[in-house]
Amino acid sequence: MSTDTRDVLDQLRFELNYLEQIALRVAAGEISAFEPFRANPICPNFDDALKRHSCHECLLYDFVPESKRFEEIPCLHIVVTPEGESIQQLIEAGDQNRLITRTCAWLRETILQLEHPQNGCAQPDCSHSEATL
Repeated sequence: MSTDTRDVLDQLRFELNYLEQIALRVAAGEISAFEPFRANPICPNFDDALKRHSCHECLLYDFVPESKRFEEIPCLHIVVTPEGESIQQLIEAGDQNRLITRTCAWLRETILQLEHPQNGCAQPDCSHSEATL
């Protein structure tokens, strides 16, 4: 993972924009099922059928709760709701709109925390960020 906060911010902003575009397509009925992160350019294995990169190389890895870092797809276990729901739980619930809305909200909050570290945890692996996002 990149340790340069500017790189992380740029990639998170790109991902947010990408998800917002997907949200429009879901709302228009063009996409019926969508999985954040894994099938997107933010993933080191995006468009790589051989999956040559380990998930720990991904900038999202530090946002994954430690207890879930050895799951097959760790980024799906990022907690994105104040109630403690992960992306995986939202996928299983089957509400694409809520999945995308909550993931976008999490991205916005994470971007703000990284831009303004004095207002909260600026480090992706800060345990405080897991509880508040």
